[in-house]
Amino acid sequence: MVLELSYSFPGDTKEQFRLGFTRYAHLFEKPFRGIARDLKDWFDEIEESQFASQGVRGGDGWDGWALSTAEGYKGYANELMVASGAMKKALTKSNSKGALRKVEDARAELGIDFFGSFKGLYPIYHQAGSEKTNLPQRRIVAMTQADAFELVKIVQANLAKQARKEAKKKGDELGGVK
Repeated sequence: MVLELSYSFPGDTKEQFRLGFTRYAHLFEKPFRGIARDLKDWFDEIEESQFASQGVRGGDGWDGWALSTAEGYKGYANELMVASGAMKKALTKSNSKGALRKVEDARAELGIDFFGSFKGLYPIYHQAGSEKTNLPQRRIVAMTQADAFELVKIVQANLAKQARKEAKKKGDELGGVK
């Protein structure tokens, strides 16, 4: 049995990453049991950094506002992608209105709750960009290889912890797994 982890965000043309695990295969029915907080913190930190760097953290950075757009945003925050602050809060603060942080035993959804409390599809439009409307792509959710490896470490540590608990229950030894 293989556990696959993948991540994509609405507006992406393909998955940002796909990872596979084979170690501790007997535990893959519930790979996320007990690590909801770790996954939420991992995602919130990535997004906080993405906003703080104006998109440089996960790519080439965000193009500035068109003059016509900037005129319409007078009085809002000066940061790109932070008009009212709702989208940034939904992506950087797990308990904010519009935040999607659903972690179950075998599935985790991290992002924005488009079908619930978050109103508007602006994140999707910016994530994808559009030549037709002259909207540059501003990837608000952009995972790096380092992010994928950090996720691997979180999941592997959790699977090893589960394996130790199971072995302890059965009185088995796990040959060097700490």
